[in-house]
Amino acid sequence: MVTKPHDGVRVIGKLVHYVRADNTPVLAKITALGAGDLVDLVVPHAAGGLILDSPGTSGHNATTPDAPKFGSIGDLSLRGFAVLKDWTPAVDNRFIAKWGGDRSYHFGVGTSGVLRIGYSTDGTNEFGIDSSVAATFTNGVLGGIRADFDVDAGATDHEVTFFTAVGLGKPWVQLGTVINNAGVVTINSGTDVLEVGASDNGGFGQVDGRISNGQVFDGIVGGTLVGHFNAEDFAVGDGDTDTAVAATGETWTLNGTDIAIQRGETFRDIDLLAAADDTDVWYKSSRRHP
Repeated sequence: MVTKPHDGVRVIGKLVHYVRADNTPVLAKITALGAGDLVDLVVPHAAGGLILDSPGTSGHNATTPDAPKFGSIGDLSLRGFAVLKDWTPAVDNRFIAKWGGDRSYHFGVGTSGVLRIGYSTDGTNEFGIDSSVAATFTNGVLGGIRADFDVDAGATDHEVTFFTAVGLGKPWVQLGTVINNAGVVTINSGTDVLEVGASDNGGFGQVDGRISNGQVFDGIVGGTLVGHFNAEDFAVGDGDTDTAVAATGETWTLNGTDIAIQRGETFRDIDLLAAADDTDVWYKSSRRHP
């Protein structure tokens, strides 16, 4: 008989044959039912790192309370690792931020694919610096981004050097040219939470994809890691309000009803393609969620 997803919740957890957008077949598990004949799938992996799956909507992020070590700094390095659905997103995707009512800094990917760091010297006004060229990651691929901010370059200027890496543990490669501007700056220490996956306490720049790591270093060359969101500190299945303590000592909290720690590829809103019987269902992607 032909089985459709809404023949009952008995299909939740069922393994099915799935055809990726590139036409490669995989075995996937149904994790949720959507509207009509749509389902969500995950392709389990026997091994591999944990990752925070975020839907890119308001209120979804990971946060840790403000602490002096996040704001009482001069030169800093901001770094993030994520799999984005689109590396030229419709709105900025902010990987890591200390930015809300008392602004300090934020860092992520702009709509054209450039890397973008923003900062404030007074907690209100924003200054932004973009990389001279866009990052060139493939959609659905884990990429690392980094901004080294020298606030007093040569004791007269401030400058930012951007980098990318093709995964965790891979070498950093400078992206474009060093961006130099006149004048020494002091970044506002601020009182906002430190967050990963958005800014403005989940209100803007939500990452649509899967986040592996977010890092804040005090200093550039030989800098000290002072803040570190690492999905590996959580457990598979952790979600809204779950917490974990980082190696750097702070406690991170997951926020948002649709956020979750997962292991493996995830796909959302998958259309029914065909079915032979209730144990062999085929699906083909209408929209991939990295």
